[in-house]
Amino acid sequence: MNSCTTVALEQFLEALADKIGPQGYKVWFANLAKVELTDSTVAVTVPNNFVGNWIQKHYANLLLGTANEVVGHTCKLQVRVSDEGVKSSAQQSLQKGKGSSTAGKQEVPASKGKPLRRGQALRFSLDEFVVGPSNQLAFATAQSIVGQNCALFNPLFIHGSCGLGKTHLLQGICNAIRSSRPQARCIYISGEEFTNQFILGLRNNRVSGFRQRFRQVDVLAIDDIHFLANKRATQEEFLHTFNSIETQGKQVILASDTHPKLLGKVIDSLISRFLAGMVVKIESPDYETRLAILLKQDKRLELGADKAVLEYVAQNVRGNVRELEGAMLKLKAYGSLSRQVVSLPMAAHVLADHLRMTAGPAGMDTLQQVVADYFGLSPTDLQSGRRNNVLTLARSLAMYLARKHTRMSYPEIGRAFGRRSHASVISAYKKLERLLEEKKVLEWTTAGGRSERQNAAQVVSKLSEQISKATRKDCRN
Repeated sequence: MNSCTTVALEQFLEALADKIGPQGYKVWFANLAKVELTDSTVAVTVPNNFVGNWIQKHYANLLLGTANEVVGHTCKLQVRVSDEGVKSSAQQSLQKGKGSSTAGKQEVPASKGKPLRRGQALRFSLDEFVVGPSNQLAFATAQSIVGQNCALFNPLFIHGSCGLGKTHLLQGICNAIRSSRPQARCIYISGEEFTNQFILGLRNNRVSGFRQRFRQVDVLAIDDIHFLANKRATQEEFLHTFNSIETQGKQVILASDTHPKLLGKVIDSLISRFLAGMVVKIESPDYETRLAILLKQDKRLELGADKAVLEYVAQNVRGNVRELEGAMLKLKAYGSLSRQVVSLPMAAHVLADHLRMTAGPAGMDTLQQVVADYFGLSPTDLQSGRRNNVLTLARSLAMYLARKHTRMSYPEIGRAFGRRSHASVISAYKKLERLLEEKKVLEWTTAGGRSERQNAAQVVSKLSEQISKATRKDCRN
């Protein structure tokens, strides 16, 4: 079995990248896998079983089809796991002719007062993370970081609504790295605490100590990075910290409640840095993932609930992981106090009030999509800072409906619409209330240039019906 020429391999990789797209190719092949092509085999070496299974499931046909185009006949696929780590094909090609970029590189001395002391662990681990369609990519990128000594993509930027597992992944990465590399220096910190420590350093004339602590690390994981919005000095400091860590080939991991493009009052140089890395979103869990989460919670709490009970909770509690955990804790507490076995009738009785508070509301993604579709826009339009007749009207309606169909507070709704202030949301809500009370007619111009005039109450009624319908559809998934 003869290896194909370097030219054939390059043609194969280029064709593969074109078919997969730059983001998918960067994650799974440029950074994680080593691909070799022979006259009869496509051999893919990966760092762990998870990556291998993912590539086999999602890219097997594409790999074999592309190989057939290059070599002119059918090949077989071979995926194997390497215990020694993987240098991707892209990394190898970059190193040809100039030697290893890591050769002779000296380790940075460990700073005093490590954020995570040897043997110290954060709360969450990757082993406990329940993987489903809503978070597969985020989890896979988290695992890929753990298996490498140098940064794969900087930063890894994870975003999504609260309670979906962002903190779990950040802490899990830090714990896993410290477990596999005990000498690694990892910092996990919130955006608020990072800001507070920087301000304290300024006040006490100890900025140099702050910089030594945060720049001499292997991994810097900052939760709720959106907290830096509107804090120019802290943003500038973090940008220099980021650049220093990246120059050393070390890893930065960030979590936010929104996409980098929607971060309000953040300097452009930081936004461009975020977008240059790997940006992944965590969605709300589907039914199967919710059930898997509940099964794990049932085991951890030693609840011993019947599957029918877990199915009932998974079907009716659809918000986020925290709500699922809250429902299970309530069942555990009631069962312990009453000394009753958790049955379906008992669960329905105990969770009645809990379900009234958690069941049924639309998710923000669903709501924004429905309103955007109605006006011929995109959700990104609603979240942007642009203003015109149709955008302003659609945005105001979406904010009003968010108060009606979700349990989100005014500040939370504001953040979901491009980090607008809670005062803006209140203003939009009151404006719509006034239009409805006065039975006003709404006017706007469609994308096709056509003028539309509809009664405000009719528009709200139509959108509410579509939101409810879309939510019911989501809940069945």
